[in-house]
Amino acid sequence: MSVSDAIKKTLVPWLAKHKRIPKERKGRLEYYWRPWHFPTKSSADRLIYISGDSWMTAGYFNNFIMETWPDDFIINRAKAATGNRDIINILKRDIDVLKDISLPKTLLIVFSEVGRNINEIDRSKLDQFTTINDYLKTVQKKQCEEIYDIGSVLDNCQIFVTTAYVPNSFNGNPSIIDFLDNHGHMPTECYNLTSKFYAWFVEQNLKKPEQLMSDLDNLDSYSSWLLGHKDIDHSVHIVGNESYVYQKFFKHYLNNEKF
Repeated sequence: MSVSDAIKKTLVPWLAKHKRIPKERKGRLEYYWRPWHFPTKSSADRLIYISGDSWMTAGYFNNFIMETWPDDFIINRAKAATGNRDIINILKRDIDVLKDISLPKTLLIVFSEVGRNINEIDRSKLDQFTTINDYLKTVQKKQCEEIYDIGSVLDNCQIFVTTAYVPNSFNGNPSIIDFLDNHGHMPTECYNLTSKFYAWFVEQNLKKPEQLMSDLDNLDSYSSWLLGHKDIDHSVHIVGNESYVYQKFFKHYLNNEKF
């Protein structure tokens, strides 16, 4: 009998008898336990650069990425409450550093709601659109084009741009919320989920209250749909099933697994 077999023969019955780990905690503890992986090479295969808001700061998925792709070099520049203009500016600041890294690169940029930074709004263009959300869709598309333009100076680089919890109107890349199970059909599109954002247009004399009714209806419908999912909490973040959602999300973008 080997030493390990001897330990098992002694330890397993003892643990079963004394039940040192309460049954209600044991399942959860074992769920989070997993063997750790470490890079086996002295150099990295690829640079993975991530940016976004709080949806891209989850401690869980940093562990998951480092374990699943141990030979890649990970840079996560996401920050809670970051707006799309900040995300773009952070990449602008980082681009010269990224140029100096000779590794193949994958950039994964995940936008937040449009208008979190008020300087994203061009007041002179609002009258060209029936609703604020129609205008925000064009802003989102332009922001995506900016990311591609900034990243175009990088050699051997894949750039993926998508969104976290608002629709992606600018390309076919799935959002994080698209990886939620049994979410059903999105009832309407809404690109900013903060009621104070819409009130700001009235306060600035850019819109009359009656001009906001369609946008507010969209806000109510979209928010009810999003918050109605069992894995979305009141703070509009994924809880409970986040590991499964983020695993599918990252495997799609970093392993080219089909959505």
